[in-house]
Formats: sequence, structure tokens, C-alpha cells
Amino acid sequence: MRILRTAFVLALSVFALTAFGSRVYGHAQLESSFPPADSLLGSPPSEIRLTFTEPVVIESVSITMLDEEGKAVDVGAPKMAAGSDRVVVADVSGVSVGTFTVTWTDQSATDGHTLSGSFAFRVGGSSVAPAAATVEGDRPAAWAVLTRWAAFLLLAPALGLLILRATDRRRRLIGLALIGALVATVLEVPLLAKFPPGDAETTGLRQALDAQPTGWWFRLLGLLLAVAAIWLVSRRDPGGRIAAACGLVALSGYALTSHAAGRASYSEIATGVSFLHNAAVAIWIGGLALVVFAPIADRSAELAAFAKRALPLFVIAVIAGLVNAGLIFPSIDSILDSDYGSVLIAKVVVVLVVLGLAAWHHRTVLRHGDPLPARLMTSMRIEVGLIAVAVLLASTMAMLAPPTSATDATASLVDYGEPTTDQLTEDQVYVRLVIDPAKAGENTLTAWATQGPAFYVENDVDAGTVKTVQAPPLTDVQLIRVTFTSLTHQIAPLEVELSGDGTGVFSGGGLTLPVQDWWRATVTVRRTGVADDAVAEMYLRLPDPNVSGWDAAESSVSGSDPQAEALWTQARDTLATQSFVTFRQNLAGGQGGVEILHQTWSNGAIELMTPSVTIIRSDGMRYLRDTGGEWMATDDSNPLGPQGWVQDLDGATNFQLGNIETIDGVQAQIVHYFVPAHDGLAPAFYTWWIDPVTGHVMREAMVSNQHYMVQYFDWTTAPHPIATPDV
Repeated sequence: MRILRTAFVLALSVFALTAFGSRVYGHAQLESSFPPADSLLGSPPSEIRLTFTEPVVIESVSITMLDEEGKAVDVGAPKMAAGSDRVVVADVSGVSVGTFTVTWTDQSATDGHTLSGSFAFRVGGSSVAPAAATVEGDRPAAWAVLTRWAAFLLLAPALGLLILRATDRRRRLIGLALIGALVATVLEVPLLAKFPPGDAETTGLRQALDAQPTGWWFRLLGLLLAVAAIWLVSRRDPGGRIAAACGLVALSGYALTSHAAGRASYSEIATGVSFLHNAAVAIWIGGLALVVFAPIADRSAELAAFAKRALPLFVIAVIAGLVNAGLIFPSIDSILDSDYGSVLIAKVVVVLVVLGLAAWHHRTVLRHGDPLPARLMTSMRIEVGLIAVAVLLASTMAMLAPPTSATDATASLVDYGEPTTDQLTEDQVYVRLVIDPAKAGENTLTAWATQGPAFYVENDVDAGTVKTVQAPPLTDVQLIRVTFTSLTHQIAPLEVELSGDGTGVFSGGGLTLPVQDWWRATVTVRRTGVADDAVAEMYLRLPDPNVSGWDAAESSVSGSDPQAEALWTQARDTLATQSFVTFRQNLAGGQGGVEILHQTWSNGAIELMTPSVTIIRSDGMRYLRDTGGEWMATDDSNPLGPQGWVQDLDGATNFQLGNIETIDGVQAQIVHYFVPAHDGLAPAFYTWWIDPVTGHVMREAMVSNQHYMVQYFDWTTAPHPIATPDV
């Protein structure tokens, strides 16, 4: 059994491939997929199809899928699509309705880098309305809100028969209203086909029909039965109770497509509470509508009968609504910080006005009796109109994403891995350092050493399986010391000697790191029987924007030092004009993994070397060789050089001078700067070590979105052409 082991960075996503490094190496990013990310399918897919931006090594590709309960779905072995080296296909089975998450891993055949990512899609038939918003900030389809609202209002008069008597005139009006509700419900299918939300892949009526949730079918069935009852069995049901009962079946469809039905816990209870709230509101609205549209001679008696039942309905609606809100909102803050909460506040304001009018109407009826004053009916029509507005707001709430806990989508700590030498070997000693929480104030450090990468992927080519591996700590480590050196301020280094737990893991707390600073963390590892200490260097910006949040980090960016900007401009222009560049890169994802790569650019040709792959790109050809293997040649585009690399730095700002450090005998000036997001690239913070005499960049450190990179430039190597293999 042949095992291909490659370095792996779990959190390195398409959006993390940013700024300088992203276009220097290209990487095999996911260009498109089927099913598309966040798409809606009317029927389960039979295959997963991934299209990458570069050719990939098929032996390194893995595709896994989980359902919404976290259970694995059967996925066949990935294979290249016919006639393409960028399109990977895998058969799937066992996909039904619900939400599914696809996770993929690949290794670029162009630069040898390993990437991973994930996306979700949904197959119609789940409890979520297909046109509803799925995340905070999204907007539901307007037609979906309007049809839900219209169907609810037109269904309500039938439910009003539960508290008021039926008459021939009312049956006719209720029958027409039920037909209207049925039309509004059925229209959701062609509207979904014609105006799908987002990237929903609905291409026809059948697919849109298949995408409807279970609750929609309850609504449709209940309305069909109610229409039949009101028109066909009126003689056997003079009070309209059968039609009203069928209306309750239709109403249950609203609860089954509510946020309560989608809860991970207490779903049945929450759905029942939601139904009780909807029923009380619908019966109240329906009864009030029957009174308003009753003949003038009957209004006084009808209003008196309605008033007796309105109070208990109101109490039920309020109590159920409060319980429902308590189940939906994770905190008081989420009411103010979410779209759902904002709409709820507007609905409460409208309902309070309605209650005020209802109280005045009740008092007026008690005072005047029969006949009722004309102004009362005008005011009651206003009440009905405001109730319609409240229902519209409620329909909007039902289609908005439910509020979530106020959690930061950032990482909770920094988990950094680095090799201890500059050699391209997988069996050397690596160091893993965890800084928690990587913010201002006290931090806890945890570190250990491993033989080979601390975190990587194993692909079993024969078995077609992939797994991530956490390398065990070396147990012969005697000492781990971490020294933090400021790159910005002239302050004494901070040194912490960690304590071991007997398993090779060392930790220590109480380290206080200042705010807004670039730091070098030098980790020294001493092993039993090994003469020389192993040393790994890691470059960090604390507080780390991946922990504290990018919004907060970007808001702190202001001002520039003209001297720093002038030196940076000199270095950028110098780099852009180089015909020969060689450097070493360590690329990490903040999850313990790291990749190492050596690259040489020479007059239009690039040579890239990783521990497992060597790649040469020259004159429209790409040559690739695995360790110990033979060269393979394929067509390729011409690689970008330094002039193209620096384009990723467009818009750089916030230039600041740091310390002066000696690198290879050169007094290098440190310059910090920030590159905002642009052209699809994530924002990034940079540090350059610049030789002020030659303008050469001696070293570079970068922190971007789950992307940490260090590059060591070598300007001592004599320029030489890159020899292409004879294949």
C-alpha cells in the first residue's frame, strides 16, 4: 500500500490566499463546483464535480460529505473528468433532502501546495422555506414574504368560524378567500422557478416543486380540504367547523416552516408553541374580519360575541409569542443586533397600537350598544389594516435568518507550526506553538516538538481514503523556551521557559504581551542526547486579527510615515525589476500545519521545490516530478514574475518604521504596512526587512485571513538560468 503524505494546512481557504503570496504561487483554488456553493437542488445529485484553477494531482484529492446531523455520506473515489486535468468528479449516494456539506482537499500539480475548503448545498424537502434567508444580513425573496403573508390573511377568515357562526354570505366570502390563499400558495412554485434566491439551481417547475418543504405540502393539503369543505359539504357542516378544522391543518404548515421547526433541540415543543401562537392570531384576525364585513344589522351582535372570545385569544397569542421569542433569541443583545430583532420591534409597536384600538372598540361597544356609531366601524377597519401590517412583519420575520449567539467568527487562538531548519525535508524537527488568546493581556503558551510536520494529511491511494494526522510530541524533549522580540519597539525581549507534563507537551501562563505590535517568537527546543538545540522562528501580529476580528484590526489602521512609505516604494520597485529572485517560504494556516517551499525565478522561468514535489514552469510548459519519480510534462501558461507579484500590493497604506535588525550582515530596516482587500484578495498585514542601500527585501512576514507566511530572500546566489528537463 502506497501512502502519499503531504503537508497540510486545514484553515487555508481560497479567501486566505491573499496579497503577495497568493499570486506568486497560484495554488489550485476551487473555481466552481456542482452542486454550486449555497445552492438549492430540487433532486439529490448523483455526483460531485469540482473545477480548480490549476491542474491537480488526482492521488492527493479527497472529497467527503456530511449531512446536517454530521453523518458521513458515501462518496466515491475522486477521478479526473475526461479531457481535463482541472476537473475532478466523484460519485455520491445516500443523498436525500436536507443540507449537506462538502469538504475537499487537493494538491496543485503546478506548485505542490495543498489546499482545503468546504461548501454547503441543500436538497429541497427540508423544513426550511427555499426562499428564506439563511444567514444574518441576507434578505429573503420579496415574493416569498408576500405569498406567505397573503395566504395567512386569506386563510384567517375560515378560522374565524371557530368563534363566530357561519352564514351563506360568509361561506361564499370565505370560499373566495380560501381560493385566494390556495392561489398564493401554488404561485410559490413558479415564482421559485422564475426567481430563485441567490444561486439556487432551480431550472424548472418540477425542480421547484420538489424543493418545497414538508410544511408547504401541509398548507396546500389543508387549503384544498378547506375549499372542498366550504363549497361542497356546507349542508352537513352548517357551522363551517369542518372547513375551519381543515384550515388548522393548513395553518400547521406555517409552524412546520418556522424557525422553531429547525431547532436542534426542543424542536417539537417549539413547533407546538409556534402553532399555538399562529392559531390564536389567525382566529382573532379571522373573527375580526368577519365582524367588519358582516351586514350592518348583524354587526352589533357579532362584535359582542367576538369581544367575549378576543381576550383569551389575545392572552394565548401573547404568552405563546413570548415563549417563542425566548426560544429564538439567544440573548437580549441579539434582539437589538439582528434583522430579526429589528422587525420584531416594529411588529410589537404595531401590535401595541392595535391593542389600544381594540380596547377602545370594546369600551365603545359597552357604552353605546346598538346601533354602533359609524366612526367605530371606520376605526375597526383601521385596526384590520394595522393587523395586516403586523402579519406582514411576522411573515418577514419567518423568512429572515434566526438570530444566533453573539459569537465571533474568528479563531479563538493562534496555533502556529514551523520547521527548525531551512531544509526541504519532511523528517526534520518541527515546532508547534499555541498562543491563547493571542490578544492583549495575559496569554497561555503551549508548545511541543514533532518529527516531521505536526499536522498533515495522509492519502491512501489504494484504499481511496484520506485522513488528517496530528503528529505525536517528541518525548525526549528536556526544555522548551519561547522568547518574544518586538519588531517595532526598543524593549527587552520577553522570555518564558515552559513546563513539561511528561508527554512532550510544555506549557506556561501569565505572559503579558503589549497591544498592536509585530513579534518574533523564537522557540528553542533541547532534546536528550542531541548536541545542538533546535530553533524555530515565528512571526506574529498581536492582537492577531484572526482572533480579535478583522473589522477591529482594519479600524485601527490610520496614518503613514512618509519615510517608511518612501523606503517601501523603493523596495517594491526594486523587486519588480528583478530578473533573478530566489527565496524560501513557510506558509501556515493558524491550525498547526505548515508548508515549506523554495522558489527561484530566472528570466521568465520558475522552479518550485517542496519536500515532495519539484515543479518547473517555462516557455508554456510545466514539468513535475514527485520525489524519486520521473519528470512529467504538460502544457501551461507563462508564470508571473516579480512585476506581476507586486500588483497584489496595490493600495498599501499605514506605513510605519520598525526596528533595525541585522540579516546576513546587512542592517535591514523593518517597515510595517497594511494592504486592504482588493481584486478578490483578503486584507493583509505585512512586515518587510529592507536593505536601505540596495532596496532589496531581505525578509517578509504576513498575516492575512487564516494565512500566515514568512519569506526569506537570498540575494547572494549568483543568477543562473533554470534548466528544463529533457522529457
